[in-house]
Amino acid sequence: MLELSKDEMLELLTRLKNEAQKEIPMLELEQHWTNIVHDGDKRSKQTREQQEAHLKQMNEFHEYFLKLQEVGYMRDVDSRRVFLNYPELYSQNSKFWKKSILQMLENSRDYGIPLDPTIMKNGFERIDEWLPCYKTFICGYADCHNYVQKCQKDHALFFEFVKWAESQDTMRRQSLLDALANPMQRLTRYRLLLEAIRKNTVGDAKRDIIQEMITRIEKAARDVDETLNKNDLRDKLIEVLKAIESYEAIDCKEFERIFSTKFYIPLADPMPYCVGEPQFRRVYLRDDLKMKDGKYGKKIDVHCILFTDLFLICKISNKRYGRLRILKSPIHITKLRIQRFPNHSNFVVTPINDFGMPSALYYFSATSTENTRKWFDMIDTALKDFYDLKHNTSSTLDIPMVTQTNGR
Repeated sequence: MLELSKDEMLELLTRLKNEAQKEIPMLELEQHWTNIVHDGDKRSKQTREQQEAHLKQMNEFHEYFLKLQEVGYMRDVDSRRVFLNYPELYSQNSKFWKKSILQMLENSRDYGIPLDPTIMKNGFERIDEWLPCYKTFICGYADCHNYVQKCQKDHALFFEFVKWAESQDTMRRQSLLDALANPMQRLTRYRLLLEAIRKNTVGDAKRDIIQEMITRIEKAARDVDETLNKNDLRDKLIEVLKAIESYEAIDCKEFERIFSTKFYIPLADPMPYCVGEPQFRRVYLRDDLKMKDGKYGKKIDVHCILFTDLFLICKISNKRYGRLRILKSPIHITKLRIQRFPNHSNFVVTPINDFGMPSALYYFSATSTENTRKWFDMIDTALKDFYDLKHNTSSTLDIPMVTQTNGR
């Protein structure tokens, strides 16, 4: 039954491919630059990359896959997780090609003159229109990679689909996973191509226009990197959240009953006090310590986590699985005062309330003076980074800084 289904599926794929073999006029390129430029043997050589061919191929594979699902094949496979947003990528890149590269090509075809790269400026000026598609793709590719690998292993028909796709001449012996990853480097390739063009361009005015395009691409690449970093931070915070079983600073069930408000630990949310682009906290340090609540409190084992904007005191509930319970209310980094004792292996942390008054005294013992020093250094770093982020987002909120002291 599997063999019959496989054969039918492959036959359908071949039929779909044959029906789709239509050239798209605007993507057709001459075999050589001398076919465009008059007196080509007297001109300097110009090279051009056909950026859309790959996206066109992946978009066709996506369409074939959806057709297969329509007739009952692989309906348990999520096409969006396999091909991400390739249809949107193809659409946006086709628009980019039409507004920039095609205009440059047509200008040379019409007048028989060398390719003028400054004509591409129109496409790069609209980079904000197509950049979000790249962000969506790049941020989702890790999940796509893992999902395709899993489906290839667990799903016989999907394995055959991938095998068929990789057998196509247009894949140039690439694996489907490698081919799917190609847009990851598109911004870098644009920049490198433009830099090479600028190097061989004569005339300051034209070089300035090309440099402007390079600057736009570099800014777009930084935006993508920043988005990736934020997503990475969020993923790490979500992993920390998964380890937290409960919040025991108060009776949460009683709180929810009285106030009719669902309790939520917002570690993976953007940090408060940062206005503008969402800023996510990161983990600077986490370690097991001994703690006493007040001078005469009972010494207990705790696990403390220092984030960009807060200090968290937890209790280990299951060491084997790394499960935690939040023992004390989180302390904002700007409301934390820390003081080291003369033996340098003990220190005290106190949260300061909005009226400048201490609300608790937590005595900590580290395993060594080196670990104590590490906590002081990391708290300094986190505080500095938080203020840098706050100022960079132009927050108008005034947060008083609580300084650290070394004690006597």
